[in-house]
Amino acid sequence: SSRGPASCAMADKSFPHLVAPGVAVRTTDLFGLYAIESGTSVAAPHVAGALASLLNFNPHLSVDQQERALIAGAVDLGNAGADNTYGAGRLNVLRAYQWLVDNPNNQPPQVRAGADITITLPANATLHGTASDDGLPISSTLAITWSMVSGPAMANFANASQLTTTVSFAA
Repeated sequence: SSRGPASCAMADKSFPHLVAPGVAVRTTDLFGLYAIESGTSVAAPHVAGALASLLNFNPHLSVDQQERALIAGAVDLGNAGADNTYGAGRLNVLRAYQWLVDNPNNQPPQVRAGADITITLPANATLHGTASDDGLPISSTLAITWSMVSGPAMANFANASQLTTTVSFAA
């Protein structure tokens, strides 16, 4: 909403940090119709939506990681590098996401449920189980791996992309 330099304690940094579309943005109005608006009130939702998308990829990102992703993914405008007109540049969600993917420190945590166990089942066994998130945000998919040490067997998932599913074994 302004140009730098910053007048606060962060005067050594460029201001703004980043820019987002905020001029002639088609949006909804109070009556459910569309309007063309300009200003920070239509630019800020672009940044909020970008952060929501990045947090969908990894809900455990720190605030610092979120900020670094947005800055690293920005499309440089104006003079090369950060400046007091465009900051690091224009928001680019895909490039911010790619920066997160390319940096192993930004990957979602991988949780191992526990030690491998070996069980012997009768030919017509039925298995039941649950997965719990222990209060942590749960991803949209849950990877479950089954393997057979010996004997022919197949695991068929009713819907492998759902957290709740049914698996049946034919052995």
